[in-house]
Amino acid sequence: MEYNILDQDVTQPQNIVYAGFWERVGASFIDFLIMIPVIVITVINAVNWKSLILSIILGLVWITYKIYLEGTRGNTIGKKAMRIRIVDANMQTINMSKSITRNCLYIINTIVGLASTFMIYNNADFSEIDSWMEYGRYQNENGMLLQSLVSIGIFISVIFVAFDSKKQALHDKIANTYCIKES
Repeated sequence: MEYNILDQDVTQPQNIVYAGFWERVGASFIDFLIMIPVIVITVINAVNWKSLILSIILGLVWITYKIYLEGTRGNTIGKKAMRIRIVDANMQTINMSKSITRNCLYIINTIVGLASTFMIYNNADFSEIDSWMEYGRYQNENGMLLQSLVSIGIFISVIFVAFDSKKQALHDKIANTYCIKES
C-alpha cells in the first residue's frame, strides 16, 4: 500500500468557494446601510454644529467597525448577512493583526480623510457653510485631491476581485487573506 501524502494539498479543503465580486458588493452595501445614521450625523455636524471632535469621532466609526468585527468575528454584519467569512492562508478566521493589515488601504483613507477634515474645519471660511451642497463644493476646493487618489486606490483594489482566480482584492493579497462563502 502506497501513501502519497506529499502530492496532496493538506492546507486547504477541496470545497472552498470564494466570495465573488457582487457578493462582496452586496455585503458592503449592507454595511453602508448600517452606517446611514453616522452619515446623517456627519452631514448635520458639517452643516450646522461644526464640531471638529464629533467629526473626528464619526470619521473613526467606519474603520473601527470594519477592523474590530473582521478581527474578532471574521466578518462585518454585511459579510455575515451575505455568508462571507475572511480567512487566512490556513483557512482560519483572521485575528486583529491580520484585520489591521487587510484594512491598510482603508486606514490610509481614514487618516487622509481626517487630515483633510481637520484642515477644512480650521479654515476661517468654513463657518459660513450652511448647506450640504456648499460643504461638498468647499471640500472639492480645499484639498480633496489626495483623498480622491486614495479612493481610486481602494477602487482598483476592489476591482481585483472580479479578475482574480481566488477572488482576492489587492488588500487581501497584501494581508494574504481570502473571503470565502460559509456553508
